[in-house]
Amino acid sequence: MAEFLKNGKKMVIIVDELFRGTNVKDAYDATVAIAAAFSKKSSSIFLISTHIIEAGKILSESSPTISFVSLPTVMKEGRPFYTYRLEKGISNDRHGMLIVENEGILEILNKNHRNILPFSPIFKHGRTSTYWTGIAINRSMRSLTRSKLRALP
Repeated sequence: MAEFLKNGKKMVIIVDELFRGTNVKDAYDATVAIAAAFSKKSSSIFLISTHIIEAGKILSESSPTISFVSLPTVMKEGRPFYTYRLEKGISNDRHGMLIVENEGILEILNKNHRNILPFSPIFKHGRTSTYWTGIAINRSMRSLTRSKLRALP
């Protein structure tokens, strides 16, 4: 895609959730950088979806050629309902925790809280320098955690 754009090709590009599979900071930085670069390619059209509201705010200040639309929700009796109609602007809707609360997910998960194994989330595996972040959930992972992973100082 970048090569085609560099060579002056006219394109219509639709991207759903740029950099969705990475961490939040990288997703934000990369989304802002790529969208700003796309905004300078006037011979092509780009449609990008994202849930990173903060990226939209910075882009609206720095890239005047970008138009923003969103799919708003309407709250009815404490529950979000979707209109499926585009409106101008960046949505301020934040319903993740509302859905968690409405569905009682934390209450369900916390009913048998003894199966959660607390430990420091950053570990070094064996003698390698590979680090990863994770949380062991089941007691069955306790032996693996103790024998294969060593907490960092």
